[in-house]
Amino acid sequence: GAVYRYDYKNFQTSIRLASGQIVSTNAGEAKATGFEGQSTFQITPNASVFGTYAYSHARFGNGLFEGNRFRLSPDNSFSLGANIGFDAPTGRFSVIPTYTWQSEVFFDNNNDRTVLQTTGDRIQDEKQAAYGLLNLRIGYQPNDRPVKFELFATNLLDQAPIISRFRGSVGPADDLFTATTIRPR
Repeated sequence: GAVYRYDYKNFQTSIRLASGQIVSTNAGEAKATGFEGQSTFQITPNASVFGTYAYSHARFGNGLFEGNRFRLSPDNSFSLGANIGFDAPTGRFSVIPTYTWQSEVFFDNNNDRTVLQTTGDRIQDEKQAAYGLLNLRIGYQPNDRPVKFELFATNLLDQAPIISRFRGSVGPADDLFTATTIRPR
């Protein structure tokens, strides 16, 4: 595990002006404290389970974004998984299911707060709610061969969370949203 703390003075970030121009700005003070931990438990010689947990309290202090969360910074996240192997007459098989989860995140340091909007936007919707992803990897390694074959599937539940969203401008009054989602199953 690890415990950390960051203290920032004169935190540099960018803001979008009413004209649509994006400029660098000094957001004042900011702090991040947290914990990250990892554990593995060997159930049998051929099976283990593992997990991780991270807590991050990343907030702006005084200044433009006072009290806001850092962009794309979940407060909580964890993962769980297993590594199961078994021998067959022709080689070794492995099965590795994993599940990862994270709490909500904002796409901008302004946390989509009405008072910080320059476009008249009055709805706090530029954030991604908490979500989880399930993945699976199945492998086979033939006896006495330096090769391994694997099949894998990511996002088995076919979730579509947005992992990045950007608001740009093609003119003084036009908004252009670009969003990137997790790849589908």
